[in-house]
Amino acid sequence: MPRKGCTNKYFSDIEKVRGQISAIPGIIDPVANTLTFFFPFPFEIVGLCFFDGLPQGEANVFQGGRIYLDTTANQAAYAEMLQALFIAFGFANAQEQGTSNGMTAYASTIFSEYMYKYLNFDLQPAYYNTFIAPGNAAIDFWQSELATPDPATLKQRFNELIEFIDDMSFKPLYGAPGIYIINLVGNTEPYAEDLAAYLALGETPVINLYVCGINQFALTPDAPGNPLTNLIDSINFSPATPDAILWDA
Repeated sequence: MPRKGCTNKYFSDIEKVRGQISAIPGIIDPVANTLTFFFPFPFEIVGLCFFDGLPQGEANVFQGGRIYLDTTANQAAYAEMLQALFIAFGFANAQEQGTSNGMTAYASTIFSEYMYKYLNFDLQPAYYNTFIAPGNAAIDFWQSELATPDPATLKQRFNELIEFIDDMSFKPLYGAPGIYIINLVGNTEPYAEDLAAYLALGETPVINLYVCGINQFALTPDAPGNPLTNLIDSINFSPATPDAILWDA
């Protein structure tokens, strides 16, 4: 019997769908030599970013409370890597649940095999160009930015790119929500060499993806434990001793 793929849908009413932006951190396991991403919603990858504290210079900060974009030079240099990563995610999700090529794996259940109904061998020619179009728009944007004479207005133009992707892309072909695991050893996928080079740029290997998503959340069964406890650190709450101030009426 032929496979049917995942029957779950991102949304049931297109009129209620809206776009959203977020940063998705890549979590490196130095023992297993893996890089893991958890996407809680359908996504398009549009750039690279970093987390920072908020406010800066104070004793008590909200770690990871500020997201800022990587340099235009890095965005342009690694834009094709991000597109290759997105494509690899799509084909990993299209595989049968529990299977992997040993390099890029989809490790969730709720949207497992979602992309099979779009990226299987017979249907791939019909959907592939639509699947890759938003990422290609991001590649063109960042490579064009290298020659832009007014970097002060970069954020405005970047927001226009996100609005364009939100307005013009085919939302059922956004990347499937869930957990993606990349093998960092012996990986020969098209993104692998550039990913290794980008991770080697900083003293601490890290990669954070700036993504355009849609407001569909249905992943509680697949949600991993929080590996970024340093992101929860403020005067009112810490991962070690959560507390709160209760005011009398």
